[in-house]
Amino acid sequence: MEAPLHHREAERLETLQRKNILDPGRQPEYDEIVRLVADICDAPVALISFVERDRQWFKAEVGLGVDQTPRDQSICAHVVYVDEYVEISDTLNDPRTLDNPLCVSDPNLRFYAGMPLRSSDGLPLGTLCVLDHEPRTLNNLQRDTLRVMSRQIMRLLQLDLALKAEEILRGEIDHRVKNSLQTVLSVLRLYKSRIRDAQAQEAFQAVRRRIEAIAALHEALYKASRGHSVRLDQYLAQIVGSLQATAPANVSVNLDCPNVLAPSNEATAMAIIISEFTANSMKHAFPSYRRGNVDLTISVDQTGAFHLRCADDGVGTDLRSVPAPGEAESLGLKLMEAAAMQIGASLTRSSDDLGFQLELTTAPIRNQD
Repeated sequence: MEAPLHHREAERLETLQRKNILDPGRQPEYDEIVRLVADICDAPVALISFVERDRQWFKAEVGLGVDQTPRDQSICAHVVYVDEYVEISDTLNDPRTLDNPLCVSDPNLRFYAGMPLRSSDGLPLGTLCVLDHEPRTLNNLQRDTLRVMSRQIMRLLQLDLALKAEEILRGEIDHRVKNSLQTVLSVLRLYKSRIRDAQAQEAFQAVRRRIEAIAALHEALYKASRGHSVRLDQYLAQIVGSLQATAPANVSVNLDCPNVLAPSNEATAMAIIISEFTANSMKHAFPSYRRGNVDLTISVDQTGAFHLRCADDGVGTDLRSVPAPGEAESLGLKLMEAAAMQIGASLTRSSDDLGFQLELTTAPIRNQD
């Protein structure tokens, strides 16, 4: 017997679609709930089921081995119709289920107990249910478990929806911030073209590089939709691409970065340091059109700490002037030191006959085994 439709069926289906509950993929926290409910109820099958127009879809299941069935075979649809707890001690002796294919043939479900999953406006969207291959009943503790856990499932769903909404909002903010920073960059370029003082132009360039790094970060966050993390290789490739585009023809900028996620604040710090180191190398390391390379290498150790090494193969220490306080190069150094300090990273610089080197190590994120 197929269950009649709920008296607010159109609203119920619209709520299912609006809340984007259906088909988001398996989520471990819901699988853990059905396993726990199955154990407490001593049942081989437990489901979190949502009843759609033509099917019932299982957000989590144990013991059944499928993720959906046609709605005309849904026992849960009867719970949705009456909008209250339903327990069927023997499915072959109940008119609602005696001809149900799931009961009269494989998997031969002979017992059913289901509690409605209600939305915040009181609409039954689905059920938390347990099933068995033998006729039986639940005890009071098992019924209370279904009642309590059904409420917890809906609270968890509400939390998921709130997090998704926050993610969408954050993405829109990242997109708008990136666009705003692009406008600032355009203004900076306009003013820079009117400035003749070399030190002022270098200062403008240092500010531009930092804004470009932050704009690229917000673009990466907008595209990634991972909250506060970005794909480090893709993000830094964009930064390095911009640097290479402004590099002299005799200088190559090379990036070696693994495919890893990085916290946005650490990614920004590395981008700023890479930008300032590379800009300094382009200006001082390769005089008289000397050919050379700026190599940028990133690795991650077992503690989750990032190691950034920047090195050029230009002229060594003796052939580079030390910037005086207030000069643009001094500003670049201060930007690198400030970026490292903001993320609690160590920053070391060295030089020899083979060129300049800089190394950054971020704080570990977990204890080493």
